[in-house]
Amino acid sequence: MKRSKISITMKNIYPQNKQRRSRFASFLLIVAIGFIALGAKAQTTVFYDDFSTWQGWNTYALGDVEYSSNQSFVGSYSIRKISNNDPNGGYKQLDAPMGREFSFTGRIWRPSTAGGGAQDRLAIENSNFDGYGFRVTATQVAIEKRTAGAGSDISSTVSITGGRPEDEWYRFVFTSNADNTFSVTLYNEVGTQIATVTSNVDNDYSLFDRVVVHGGYDFYVDVIQVDAQNPIITTPRSGGPGGVGNVDGSDNQPELQMWLDAVALGYNNNDPVSVWGDVSGKGNNATQPTTASQPLFLINQLNGLPSV
Repeated sequence: MKRSKISITMKNIYPQNKQRRSRFASFLLIVAIGFIALGAKAQTTVFYDDFSTWQGWNTYALGDVEYSSNQSFVGSYSIRKISNNDPNGGYKQLDAPMGREFSFTGRIWRPSTAGGGAQDRLAIENSNFDGYGFRVTATQVAIEKRTAGAGSDISSTVSITGGRPEDEWYRFVFTSNADNTFSVTLYNEVGTQIATVTSNVDNDYSLFDRVVVHGGYDFYVDVIQVDAQNPIITTPRSGGPGGVGNVDGSDNQPELQMWLDAVALGYNNNDPVSVWGDVSGKGNNATQPTTASQPLFLINQLNGLPSV
């Protein structure tokens, strides 16, 4: 199937072109070496919390989360969901927004004496609390879509071998896949896989900026990490393309509303582009969630620079 292609070629027209080309070439060499060594696409860590300190967590709706020393996988603390069932909970923003093709990992401890709702539920969402996650019951696991915080299944429910571990840490690996599906795999404390499930295709949401702890109570989460294939650059450039415009319209310059610069993208040659981050500072990111319609990222197009 023929892919659509954006008709604008973005030029790097900063005055220090040679220096930027050198940096870009160095970046490509490093990435190429990484691909040879790892046999996989590089990802950027956009979230990591092992709760060595307590910062950035907020309550969602009527939920309540706390910094707890009751249980920990590493160090002395973890996050504890302590009151009110789903969708109530807590959230923390990512270091940078991201598109699809990400991995979300961590550890969960469910006490056998927990007195609230029985489901452990976590998700990756946006500022409207739309997104995707998973739910784990005492015997089953499923993937769910979140719409304004409310969860609904987009996969079958799969049995957990031996049931969900209690009074021990189990590991989850939740991934957003290139084919617009999602997968979650669970492992017990000794690393044995105990369940895995993949969702139906769903492309309703394609930008995410937070980790959310939903579900029942109480349960603990530790060593949360999110790695993104397509992190969104949100730091505004100091000027505008070709020296025209800036982020706030000062110095009699036009105020930038959108700036799509292919040099800022972290894709590989011929990769489909699902998200193109706006570097104007306005957050007007360009998105295309439909795989068949995504344009391609191409290197060495104009003056040795990439285009989309």
